[in-house]
Amino acid sequence: MIHRLNIQGMAIIEELSIDFSSGFNVITGETGAGKSILIRALSFLLGQKVGPDMIRKGFESSTVTGEFFLGVKHDVFECLKKAGIPFEVTEGLGTIVIRRQVNTKGRASAWINDCPVTQVTLKEVGLNLVDIFGQHDNQKLMKPEFHLSYLDQFVSDPKPLKEYKQKYRSCTEALREVESILVDFHSGRRDLDYRLFRLKELEDFEPALEDYQEVRDLTDNSRAALELNEGLASVLQILETGQDSVNGRLWESVKKLSRLADKVSNASLREMKNKAEGLASELDSLGFELSRLAGVSDLDEKSIEEAHQRLFGYQELFRKHSVNDVEGLLREYEKLNLECLSQEALGEKLEDELKKILETAQELEGLAREISTLRLKAAHKIKKMVEKELADLAMPGSVFDILWENTDPKRGSLDVSCFEKKALSQLSEKIAALLEPLGSDGLEKAEFMLAANPGEPVLPLLRVASGGELSRIMLALKKALVADADTCVLVFDEIDTGISGRVADVVGKKMKSLASQFQVICISHLPQVAVYADTHFLVHKKSKTDRTQSTLLKLTSAESTAEIARLLSGSEVSKAGLMNAKALMDKAKKQKTSTKISL
Repeated sequence: MIHRLNIQGMAIIEELSIDFSSGFNVITGETGAGKSILIRALSFLLGQKVGPDMIRKGFESSTVTGEFFLGVKHDVFECLKKAGIPFEVTEGLGTIVIRRQVNTKGRASAWINDCPVTQVTLKEVGLNLVDIFGQHDNQKLMKPEFHLSYLDQFVSDPKPLKEYKQKYRSCTEALREVESILVDFHSGRRDLDYRLFRLKELEDFEPALEDYQEVRDLTDNSRAALELNEGLASVLQILETGQDSVNGRLWESVKKLSRLADKVSNASLREMKNKAEGLASELDSLGFELSRLAGVSDLDEKSIEEAHQRLFGYQELFRKHSVNDVEGLLREYEKLNLECLSQEALGEKLEDELKKILETAQELEGLAREISTLRLKAAHKIKKMVEKELADLAMPGSVFDILWENTDPKRGSLDVSCFEKKALSQLSEKIAALLEPLGSDGLEKAEFMLAANPGEPVLPLLRVASGGELSRIMLALKKALVADADTCVLVFDEIDTGISGRVADVVGKKMKSLASQFQVICISHLPQVAVYADTHFLVHKKSKTDRTQSTLLKLTSAESTAEIARLLSGSEVSKAGLMNAKALMDKAKKQKTSTKISL
């Protein structure tokens, strides 16, 4: 569960700390009071992006912190161990503290248990902690292109689909490369001499990444290196060169002081002679170190000029081949090398490539059929679950079904007519036959269908579902999805939009039953949902020093009754409204909710 959520400096929230309960938490409040900001803050905490426009005026950054408690056997702790993030365990419960911050430049940082983490790690951990279902999910239900992804969440083994997507991507990329070679081959035969010239130019120049970095570094540092050498040479000349060098004159002074000290018995004179001798020795040592440094920095103008010419050569080649870097130039070299191969050699290379693609296409076909079988089983499961849930949600006799369609054929065989090798044509035709019925998601497309009332035809959701029916279908899907989930927190952001009355009461019961297995946080505008809350929060705006800010209150039983009465009757809370609210709350308390989700 999420124990505490703290938000600082986000939108109309100055500072807010929320202590959630482990069961069913309901958040109500007027439109625009800041309920959606809570969801935005929680999404940001778990890895979603927000811009600097979300930072409250007067703050240098927005910070969101979440403290989670959950059993140490939960999958999320494997993520932490893999990432090397420590965690504390007390009485079988592990603690995870996530902190995320975005500054005014839009740069976001994240920490888990005070260890800095990447956005990838943050999202992986977040997916194991919280599921957020919002109003946008209802909108996605109206778009058939999202239906297959909903269905795929119910398949018993997600590995084949993941493997399929990876192989399909690599297969299509390999085909595009072969097609590009063929196009270039057809056009390149007409200007082969020019291509050979460009290839020879690159071969003579011998571009290499390491060489480019060396000449670039040398030219960048050449001015400083020359100044260093010139300065060292000047100092060494002063110290050591000629009869008037500092070093020579100092040693001459040492000799004179030594002769005087021998003639005149004077302790002070001998001490000065010793000091002069020490200074001369130190000066010798300094000269040696300067000479060694000059030896290390043995650059000359000729070497620097050669480096500048080499760099200019790279830049000319970048321009000629329309590339931006050495990597692009090396790719262009490989491409030209291939284009300039003899027709026979190119045919052999293409045959090798097509054999690899054929092997991948055969694997794709097998995976696609396996995925289709898994999807059919998942579809049967979804149909039973959703229809049962819809019956509970005041849609008895409704029929939920899935319409299957084949993917649109997209690929024909490659044009290899310019090569006399029969094997190329055979390989190309086999690949085309295997890939023609396949799309990026497999063999099929899916669309959800509904007959909202008995006896009505089953039609696409887009044509028959009202807003309230969409909310109920989404709730049924999500309730089915989380039945075996490892997620510890479920967040519903006004998913009950478009329903009221008895259906709203059933939705409240469903939420309450979910809370027996998960912590549930629900933003709602329905009193029939709020009465089932274990903990009721109220979001409201207030003005403080000419600025608006959002606050959140944890309501007492009496305050909750008053808020439910307001939801029932509007801003003016009457005595009758309070009595009605109390009756609803008493009825909700008497309801017996199952300890397991009924599916």
